[in-house]
Amino acid sequence: MKKLYLFLLALLPIALLSSCSNDGDNLADVDMSVAMSNGITKVDGVYYAVEGEPFTIDAITATSVNGSATAISGVDYYLNYRLIGYSLVSPFGASVVPTKLGNNVLQLYTTVLQVDKSITMAYLEVPFVVVSSVEDIPGYDGSASTPVTYKGRISPAPSTN
Repeated sequence: MKKLYLFLLALLPIALLSSCSNDGDNLADVDMSVAMSNGITKVDGVYYAVEGEPFTIDAITATSVNGSATAISGVDYYLNYRLIGYSLVSPFGASVVPTKLGNNVLQLYTTVLQVDKSITMAYLEVPFVVVSSVEDIPGYDGSASTPVTYKGRISPAPSTN
């Protein structure tokens, strides 16, 4: 009986390894949108914010490319590669206070859930420039900033097979 148990114990790793599947070929395919307002402006394709003045991330959404149901879970927010917060509640809003003049990057990490697809980790980078005053924004006309939207696509990499 002892030999039987040892034999079954030896078969256990083989059974575990054979149950793996290749889900990497079935990743989510979605369009991501980051709606921002109150202190961030887009001029000629470049986002601008003023040093020390917060801007708001109003919502982060994922829309399926193929029409299947899609959702995102929580979002982690990083500013220049440093964690500044997270949100677990839809619409995943946040406030960001830029403090470094010049080029900056806002990174967003989230999990995308899509029907009949593997769970997919999504990473978005929103580059923006921080200036010392609103007058330093090119083309500034004295008007208040209007809401802007950053768009990106999360798509499976082409197969190398």
